[in-house]
Amino acid sequence: MNLKQLPGYAVALMLLAFTVVSCSDDDNGDGTETPEPIIASFSYAIEDYDVAFTNETLNADDYSWDFGDGESSSEESPSHTYAEAGEYTVVLTASNSVEDKTAEETIVIEEVGQDPMTLLTGGSSKTWVLAPQKNAVSFGNPAGVWYDGLSLEDTAVELWWGNLADQVEGRSCLFDNEFTFTSEGAFTRETNGSLWKEWKVFDEVSGEGCTADGEDLITRMENDVTAWRDGSFTFELETWSGEDTIFTYTLATAGAGGYIGHYTSGVEFSDYDVHDEHNYGILSIAEDKVELISWGWGGDAIDNEIDPNTSDRWYKVVLVPKSE
Repeated sequence: MNLKQLPGYAVALMLLAFTVVSCSDDDNGDGTETPEPIIASFSYAIEDYDVAFTNETLNADDYSWDFGDGESSSEESPSHTYAEAGEYTVVLTASNSVEDKTAEETIVIEEVGQDPMTLLTGGSSKTWVLAPQKNAVSFGNPAGVWYDGLSLEDTAVELWWGNLADQVEGRSCLFDNEFTFTSEGAFTRETNGSLWKEWKVFDEVSGEGCTADGEDLITRMENDVTAWRDGSFTFELETWSGEDTIFTYTLATAGAGGYIGHYTSGVEFSDYDVHDEHNYGILSIAEDKVELISWGWGGDAIDNEIDPNTSDRWYKVVLVPKSE
């Protein structure tokens, strides 16, 4: 067609039509296309305190994450580690050249409990001492509150003995003993030169006190208990599968004199002699405290002629990490 042969108004109409057809709905008038609406969305996977976020947003160019704990990220699909358990509101803000959209989720980080072996050994090696407090060492019935003369039940429970707070200093040679456990199952005890002598065990006449360095250790039953000093042993920590529910794990040591806390603990019946095995139940275990329970030095008083206390005599030891 020869445009010169058309009237002027016809040419103008054709040019207008061409202009309308050339401008699509996605054209901003400056040659760029209008973005599609943003659809903001994300998913996540939690493992302990670590969370991996997957960005599933459509039609966005930039992203901003608020993890709900004061931390943030501009990555498309970040990972984040929370410092502690709790509920956190996570907000994703997605944006392009024309709009911002947000997606929000509340996530729950559960408390992560370490396994007892890691807690006991610190993952490699860890040294414990008797807690410098009242009732770090105590004897009584597990159904009762130790030494305070109170019972958790209506029936009376006889409670025998527990150290007082001022006895921590008075029995320094007991409270300075160190008990080290390694992740390889080794257990060592260091008494640091002196050992506490219980009057019932050694001499009811001269009384009790700290031994002199190198002093012979002969009980009133004429047993040589030198093995109660320093020593190296092995141990096993297992889940308790018995009927009792007062503890979840058991701790057993092997080796002559391998007691924890006090030399009369960990045996069914203490004859004031060296034993090759000592067994404990773990009442509680955490990074800062371990509570052990065992059959005490009275054992079953019905058959106990050495120390006829009441039956059901249990022994508890409370340990804390050695201070650096």
